[in-house]
Amino acid sequence: MAALSMIILVGISGAALDFGMAQLARQKLYQAASLACQYAKKTSLVADTESGGAAVRSFFNANLASQNVTTDLVNANFTAVSNGPARMSGSYAVPTTFLGLFNIASIQVSVDQQCYPVPPQLSAGAEIFKETFETPPLSTETVYNNNPGSTFYSRNFNGWRTVGDGAPYFFGLKINDGYKQPSPDGSHVGELVGYYNLSISRKLSLAAGVYELRYQYTGNAYAAVAAYAGSTRFGNDVFNNDPAPICANAAADVAWATSDTSRVGVYFSADEADFSANYLEGAIRPTSPSWRPADLIDVCIYSKGWIERSVMITVTTTGDYWLTYAGQGSNTYLEGGQLDNIRLCYQYCNGSRLTAPFEIAGQVLLRENFSAWRSAFENSLAVNDWVPVGANAFEIWDRAPSLATLPGGEQQVLELDEFANRALSHKILLPPGTYQIAYNYLSRVNFPSLGSGTIYCANKATDYPVSTLPPGTETGSFWGPGYAMPYPSFTAPHDTNAVSVWLDSDVTTSAGNRPSQMIDYCAYSSGWTTRRITVKVTKARFYWLTFKGEGTSDTQGALVADIRICAIRCDNGLSNDPPLAIAP
Repeated sequence: MAALSMIILVGISGAALDFGMAQLARQKLYQAASLACQYAKKTSLVADTESGGAAVRSFFNANLASQNVTTDLVNANFTAVSNGPARMSGSYAVPTTFLGLFNIASIQVSVDQQCYPVPPQLSAGAEIFKETFETPPLSTETVYNNNPGSTFYSRNFNGWRTVGDGAPYFFGLKINDGYKQPSPDGSHVGELVGYYNLSISRKLSLAAGVYELRYQYTGNAYAAVAAYAGSTRFGNDVFNNDPAPICANAAADVAWATSDTSRVGVYFSADEADFSANYLEGAIRPTSPSWRPADLIDVCIYSKGWIERSVMITVTTTGDYWLTYAGQGSNTYLEGGQLDNIRLCYQYCNGSRLTAPFEIAGQVLLRENFSAWRSAFENSLAVNDWVPVGANAFEIWDRAPSLATLPGGEQQVLELDEFANRALSHKILLPPGTYQIAYNYLSRVNFPSLGSGTIYCANKATDYPVSTLPPGTETGSFWGPGYAMPYPSFTAPHDTNAVSVWLDSDVTTSAGNRPSQMIDYCAYSSGWTTRRITVKVTKARFYWLTFKGEGTSDTQGALVADIRICAIRCDNGLSNDPPLAIAP
């Protein structure tokens, strides 16, 4: 009995020794975690980066090793979030001595310590990150300095990870003083083509929430791309539709734009193990348009002038993320998309966004008063980039009725029924936005039974007015060139003066099936009336604006003057609300 008691006593003493060693190990873990937290707070260490976290874990293990702890048996973990919490945790399988006799090889101990308090939540408008390319590259970052002070080629500039085509990423990110096109903010800009396409990526630690990414972009700065540029003439004034940027949140929406020297793709990616090695420098790099398509948040193909893009990003899980800008265009030596003033802000970025002309209410993008056409009651071929739909013969008047009452004092007008109904179209590049199409309309034939001041026009697809016109024919007076008064008389159906207006996407329609989307219809007006149609464009496209003579083909048709396309609105006149949605 005494022997059994001795065995039990020894066993209890041995177990107590093992548990005592485990408690001592827990104290060592706690001490090492506390010191590691202090180490993480050092301003010289960026603990919320992958390399910084590795340094904290290494410090933690080194401290344990100095206390004779076998670090191979320790599992250490450090997490930190920019503007958020940081934690040091570790577990240790403490080997046993006496408990091993009972098949208990180790006792697991652990520690989980918050390193510093969670700071207050970010306030709306807080700027998380900003890049203006104004910081001079370090000597260790500069690959080549061309014209000192004006142009640098830099790798891994200002914390960005630079990866590109060519060896060795020849020469790197091009930072210039805006000699191609002055910077909208500051004096320097970044260009994503040195000698080859390249990308810049930056790792960011973000708390869960909604963020706004803003950046300024311009495309080929030397000259407008001929495939996208356009203009019309109004008297001595030339109206350019540039800069009309081609940008979208999805690559498919700009796939039609193949003149893509200045293409820049923008990506937002959740961090993964060895992200830089596997994806930034992998077989398929960000310079390929097929790189991580699910992470694409914006893409710009072209803009003759500087614009500012805004992209909303929702972060659902606190953690590390990569922001990437990649030059992806058809590689042209030393020519590519340029960037400036990249900002990531919590919820929204403060300050007004840089606006382009197509976003400024009243900005005229296209105007036609037919002053450049052949005149004086003569047939004219379509000019000024207008394209005939069918026969290329139009009647232009320079002595049309009541011209003095027209806005702007136009002196020539178009008739859309010369010997038969005619139609003509004009192609224009429109980015997403709201636009107004305006024109002046007059019926050439005046029918007494329809009354003075009567207008049969509408811009709703379900309410076109031709069906409301009284049926049959009537003898009325008509305007003719060279006559001060209406010339009697002409017998015609009431619909002889009709005109329709159409707006069609160049991507989803072709010459064979245009026009297809009607936006306005005028069947009769005894005096000049100004029509205004507001439309909503959702995707950057070329669109065809078409005017088409309707009704009976009898040489007496609608008169049209002063055609305009304006950003948001052409003047203070009323229009349809809500805008007509244009199929992309």
